[in-house]
Amino acid sequence: MNKVMAFNIAKIVVAVAVGVCLLFPIYLLGISSVKETEDVFDMRMIPRSVTVEGYKVALEQNFLRYFSNSLIVAVTVTVVALIFHSMAG
Repeated sequence: MNKVMAFNIAKIVVAVAVGVCLLFPIYLLGISSVKETEDVFDMRMIPRSVTVEGYKVALEQNFLRYFSNSLIVAVTVTVVALIFHSMAG
């Protein structure tokens, strides 16, 4: 195996390791969102039981209104920041 091939393999290994490190928290977030309440802090990679009860509760408690408020704030702050930062050069 020549040096170029070894370097390319090393780049691929590093890229895969970085990808796993970046995607692992998102995976944990998704898995934790469908766990039972008492199992949230159980760090198993595959939950014992899966439930969507949390999503039902969130949607029943006017979640869309809260989400739209957050979206309005985020868009407003982004637009204002873009305007001020574009004036800076």
